[in-house]
Amino acid sequence: MSQLVVQDDKHKQLSGLLLSDGMQRQLKLACTRSVTPERLARIMLTELRRTPKLMNCTQESLLGALMQCAQLGLEPGPLGLAYIIPYGKEAQFQVGYKGLLNLVWRSELISSVQSEVVYAGDHFEYANGIPPLLRHVPAETRDSAAKPTHAYCVIGTTSGGWIFRVMTFEEIEKLRKKHSQAGSSSPWTTAWDEMACKTVMKRTSKRAPVSAEAQQAISLDDMSDVGLAQNLGTTIEVEKVEPPPEVDPNTGEPIPDHVGREPEQGQLG
Repeated sequence: MSQLVVQDDKHKQLSGLLLSDGMQRQLKLACTRSVTPERLARIMLTELRRTPKLMNCTQESLLGALMQCAQLGLEPGPLGLAYIIPYGKEAQFQVGYKGLLNLVWRSELISSVQSEVVYAGDHFEYANGIPPLLRHVPAETRDSAAKPTHAYCVIGTTSGGWIFRVMTFEEIEKLRKKHSQAGSSSPWTTAWDEMACKTVMKRTSKRAPVSAEAQQAISLDDMSDVGLAQNLGTTIEVEKVEPPPEVDPNTGEPIPDHVGREPEQGQLG
């Protein structure tokens, strides 16, 4: 059987599972915000086509990662809200830059969030202190060959405080090379700027009064970065189907359960 046929069979099997009543019920219980169970299932099927390696992952990890998207109200895929990444046989949830930004904004204690990449030729200066200083003026005309030098994130609080972190290009690349295990499937390959902003936003958020959902997403993302299992597996409740009763071939009537059975120990015959 060719690999293409095997993948088609796996896709059909997962399609049936994702659209099953049991899975739709579980997704409905987990879904928040405007995300709907059927839409999540359809998006997941598209992701399986877009990243065939996901079909080699265990069903438990695939469904667990999808359930995590449902709980956080983030759709996986090219929109950049969240990703489901294959690491060998395990599918893992990763929050995207736009998804983390969405989660940080959900806190009523946050008044502003900004994260940017600084390129060679930009005016950029920063200093810790009282008050802290961060000034970034992008170059009016940026050379297409200009390389990134830094990424930063600034979070303002409703109490009037400011929290910021700055990372150099070398620091970001060191983390990327250490933690990006998914090869061409990694968003680092197609969206370096967004992933750099997400990386520094994660560090800033750990010192800011962000939402519990943002904290959960960051924790799972950190586990994925260092190669730890997220243990997001889930099980689908399968409705119990009773077998049809045996029928007497002579009368066509159902045979009572007790007929033809050996009496149990201690039971009168």
